Amino acid sequence: MIHDGVLEHVMPPNPTDERRSETRLPFTTELTIVWHHDLDSMGRYSVIDVSEHGLRVRSRLPMVKGMTGMALRLLPEGTPLDRTVMVRWVRKVDDGSGYDIGLSFLEA
Repeated sequence: MIHDGVLEHVMPPNPTDERRSETRLPFTTELTIVWHHDLDSMGRYSVIDVSEHGLRVRSRLPMVKGMTGMALRLLPEGTPLDRTVMVRWVRKVDDGSGYDIGLSFLEA
């Protein structure tokens, strides 16, 4: 288990990281992910929006850029996703509610 206070440093946004030209659809659901570095634990994240190439989720903890995992299901319906994702960017939310995380789908 990682404690919130351990991970305070987040890289500032890089202007070249923002390539979201496609339409993003808002979501009111959650996503379950198993990260490749810890296959015994599952994370659950609020989905902010989704596109053909990835998702934006909200997390109470920051994540490491480049981290990969398997996006398993969309909740509460339990819709299977089964797509490999990679963390592309991390931004602290202005209101202090956590971090927005940009995840891209990786091709199989």
